[in-house]
Amino acid sequence: MAIFKKMTGALLVSILVASACGGDDGGQVRNMDSDGSARASGSASASGSASGSGSGITSAGNPSPDAEAEAVMESYRIVFDSATPFDEKLPYLEDAERLRNTFESYVETAQGFGGISLDPTAVEISGDTAEVTYDVIFGERTAYSDLTGEAVRKDGVWTVTRERFCTFMSSSRVSCPSG
Repeated sequence: MAIFKKMTGALLVSILVASACGGDDGGQVRNMDSDGSARASGSASASGSASGSGSGITSAGNPSPDAEAEAVMESYRIVFDSATPFDEKLPYLEDAERLRNTFESYVETAQGFGGISLDPTAVEISGDTAEVTYDVIFGERTAYSDLTGEAVRKDGVWTVTRERFCTFMSSSRVSCPSG
C-alpha cells in the first residue's frame, strides 16, 4: 500500500504539472500570503509594468480586485480541500452533484496523505476568467508548488469547472463520471 501511495503522489505531480498552463494576458495579478492577506497587488502587462490598486469596495459598489482575488482563492480552497464537506463545495463547483462520488473517493485517497488541500498563492483575473497559482499540501507538508489552474465567474460566483476538477482528481487516481 505504501508503494501505491508513493506512486499516486508521483502521478499527482506529473499530471498536475502537465495540466498546468501559463500565460500573461495583462490581467490583474494578486499575490497572497498563506493567511489570505494581500502581499502585492496591481495589474501587470507583458512588458513587466505594473500599477497598484486599493482594497475594499469600489465606488460603483463592486468588489475591489483584491476582494475578487480572495474570492477566487477561497473557491479553490473549498473545492479541493479533502476535509471540507461536499455540500460546502456545491456553489463553487460546476456540475457538483454529479461529482459527489468522485469527491468521496478523493477523501479516501487523501486520508493516506494526511489530507490534501490547496494553498492559492496568486491570482490573475481577466474578465470572468482567473488563473490561480497554488501549492498542493499533503497533511501539513507542501508537496508541490507553483502549479496553475483556472476558475470562471458564473452568476457572480467564482467556480471551478468540472474539467479542472476532474483533471485534478485524475492525478490522484480518482475518476469522474463521463459527460
